[in-house]
Amino acid sequence: MIESVHSTLSGTAVASNTLVSGGAWLTVVNRSGAATLWGTIGFNAAPADPAAAAAGTFVVPSGAARDIYIGTAGISPVTVKILGNGNDISLERRP
Repeated sequence: MIESVHSTLSGTAVASNTLVSGGAWLTVVNRSGAATLWGTIGFNAAPADPAAAAAGTFVVPSGAARDIYIGTAGISPVTVKILGNGNDISLERRP
């Protein structure tokens, strides 16, 4: 089963998205905008807010996607926090 979230970030505010089902892979897509995305992931709890180029964050350049292995499909929920600048984003959790 694939669970997905598609949204537009509100300026530089951190967006929080929780995915409660799906598989062991998370794909983060930076669909538009010139800004790079920075993110953090939390398992069964919300992660810290991401900060640009900070330790413990992942990065998705403009117009790119990142596959992240999050482990066993049974891990739930997974909370993803994203920092960008008005970007259109997609998150997909899949087997």
